[in-house]
Amino acid sequence: MEPLKFQSAGFAARGAASILDGLVVGVVSLAFFGILFKEKENSEALTGFAMLLYYIFATYLYGTTLGKRFFGIAVKDKSDKKLSFFQVILRESVGKLLSAVPFYLGYFWAIWDKDKQAWHDKIAGTYVVQVEFISKVKKALAYFLVFLLPTIAIIGIIATVVLIAINPIGQLRKAQELQRLEKLQQDKTENVQLQ
Repeated sequence: MEPLKFQSAGFAARGAASILDGLVVGVVSLAFFGILFKEKENSEALTGFAMLLYYIFATYLYGTTLGKRFFGIAVKDKSDKKLSFFQVILRESVGKLLSAVPFYLGYFWAIWDKDKQAWHDKIAGTYVVQVEFISKVKKALAYFLVFLLPTIAIIGIIATVVLIAINPIGQLRKAQELQRLEKLQQDKTENVQLQ
């Protein structure tokens, strides 16, 4: 096989593009379907289906999505021809499902793979490549979204669990109750002494 003509996109740019796509398309379609349907399950299922259709058609028609375009990356095949509809469906449905099933290992595979291919890329014969220069600001945003934001979320979850475990509100209420009881006891003692 001849080497790819493009520079492979980095894991941070790929991950950040997915997060942006998920936020934009997911929030818009969840809001839209949430208005149409009162049952939460229906709106969530339709949102998932809308996102799948978005990924399939955006990738097939343009070779990129809004998130990927923002970070200057696109999906290509080895020969730089337009992806076939079959390749796109294989990549976006079966391939991404298989990439996600074992704790998203298939997505992380792009970090250490020599061609920076995730499992869904390998299955469909596609590559995610950097087609435009990525500015330092966008690169910093990508690292923030992919590495720092999840770290902050994990710290927040741990802090929440710890706070629930030590229950500061309960501790405060106990302290206030003790103060109230001490005050009552002190008032009783003073009343007894006065009599």
